[in-house]
Amino acid sequence: MSRSSWDGVLTWLAPILAESEDRVLVIGPIAHRADCGWYFTLVSCRRGRGMSIDEMQCEDRSTMDKARTALIAELYHGPPRIVHIMDDELDQARICELLWPSRQATELRIAVERERRSSLH
Repeated sequence: MSRSSWDGVLTWLAPILAESEDRVLVIGPIAHRADCGWYFTLVSCRRGRGMSIDEMQCEDRSTMDKARTALIAELYHGPPRIVHIMDDELDQARICELLWPSRQATELRIAVERERRSSLH
């Protein structure tokens, strides 16, 4: 990963960590959407906003893998945090609902469940 890409991850991460209310983060799996390409989400509880979903996007899967790995490395080298690294979007939605019970969290879980059911048919 180039230095500028690494700096981009750190720039994206800095406000999320600065506003974190409980030092708990949930990193989602890398996924693909036709409208934005490759992405992963980082869910946290932000001061004054509750559960907050931030999304990093990239057109290239390889760069996205490197960015997610860089994010995880940065989190483990920083101050103590609880970091959940998820490999399934539904599991991510469920743990978010448990960590930060709210209408938003429940709606997220329901939407992922609905998407999962529709992809089975």
